[in-house]
Amino acid sequence: MEIAESGLTIDDHSDWDIDALTEEIWLKLDGNVSRTEVELTILNLFARYEDAPVKNFVPVVVRRKALLILREEEQPAEY
Repeated sequence: MEIAESGLTIDDHSDWDIDALTEEIWLKLDGNVSRTEVELTILNLFARYEDAPVKNFVPVVVRRKALLILREEEQPAEY
């Protein structure tokens, strides 16, 4: 998975606790997806909202979208 190119820095958004969000989502997925994959997904999603006019809800949106994306990835392929 590629991380979107942006000027995103955690220092610019101290309320965006990447580590805590990574841990929360990883636990919700029962460890079926690696922490690295969870973190990369979160970082990619945060980068998409770098220019959002209202950033208060970005962590909520990122949490929901990350869970949707990662739950799809943990599903076994159907043959």
